[in-house]
Amino acid sequence: MTVQYKGTDVPVQISSITNTLNYIQEHILPDIFEDDPTITEKLIYSKISKNSNIEKTVTALCNKEIDDKFICLFSYGSNIQKMLSIVEIFKKVKTEKDLKQMRQWNKMISLKNIEEGRNELLEKKTIVPILITLITTSESLTSPIFQNDKNMFTQQ
Repeated sequence: MTVQYKGTDVPVQISSITNTLNYIQEHILPDIFEDDPTITEKLIYSKISKNSNIEKTVTALCNKEIDDKFICLFSYGSNIQKMLSIVEIFKKVKTEKDLKQMRQWNKMISLKNIEEGRNELLEKKTIVPILITLITTSESLTSPIFQNDKNMFTQQ
């Protein structure tokens, strides 16, 4: 089985959630944020898997000071549904707690999982989505990656 990102083989197995999330944080996210090298100083990363505890994760996120930072939540494949739940609950709780409006940007990218067949025609190729969400309470915090159409971040 082979996993590819942008047509290049990557050393992960989709079934290994921890390793895949680590690879996304260490390799894919820096690739996405390359148009703004200063953004990495403003990011607080949060990996979300389907095993993440919603209450503990939301509490931890609410305790982060994000007035001049972005929380970068990311997940992939079947883990994305849990991430969406956490994002929406976090936004509601944080807004009620701090009485500040949340700003959110999303980006969807993908990995390709290729299972070998007897020949190239029998290979099974599966697209595995990766969802990246950036959230802040700052009215002025922004980045060139949001204005650049090739980055395809959408504001929520």
